[in-house]
Amino acid sequence: MILAIFLLLVSRLYYLQFMEGASYRQDAEENRLQTLPLPAARGAILDRDGEILARNVPAFNVTITPALLPEDPEDVLNIYNRLAGLVDVPATRAVAEASGRTNQRSIDELVRTGEGVAPFRPVVIATDVEIDVALQIEEEKTSLPGVDVDVRSVREYPTGPLTSQIVGYIGPIGPDEAEELRELGYDTSFDFIGYAGIERFFESVISGQRGQETWEVDVAGERPAPDR
Repeated sequence: MILAIFLLLVSRLYYLQFMEGASYRQDAEENRLQTLPLPAARGAILDRDGEILARNVPAFNVTITPALLPEDPEDVLNIYNRLAGLVDVPATRAVAEASGRTNQRSIDELVRTGEGVAPFRPVVIATDVEIDVALQIEEEKTSLPGVDVDVRSVREYPTGPLTSQIVGYIGPIGPDEAEELRELGYDTSFDFIGYAGIERFFESVISGQRGQETWEVDVAGERPAPDR
């Protein structure tokens, strides 16, 4: 009887170590690594003579990392209100409705959506802000936990109003389109789409292919500090 139990334990240990070991190691590796999407480089738009109608240029974007915000909702709202005054984005849905900006997503909505997808991934709440706004945010960083200024590419239209109705424009995904585009594979907290003209009509062609980056994270899902 004792021998039978011993053999059973040995066989079980063998199975766990050699048969299931590879699976466990793979699961552990996947839990240790965090893969996040990178924005796609949207294609340029040129006329038949090669003149640029739309292109990407570097600019200052304001981001919020949901997981780094304070736990107190009142403190979070104070941060949103401060940013709203700097970047002209409504702090909450109530403010957006009251100001008649019904199809513009509020800071709170953008952050909540991003938090549900990847809480440690920065969520863009404002693009192409003026340099003085970017510097002001940097100066107030200690009182704005979770907020950062990132340098990314934004859309520029060199011909301006001359071709604006033909070329169109891009912007963050609004609440009216969010559900439908989410089903099509869009990340509503991350992606920008064309809203008029060529930008909208050829969205599937010029939107580009999103990349990704992989980070090593600790047991809490956070990226270790460089000296760790």
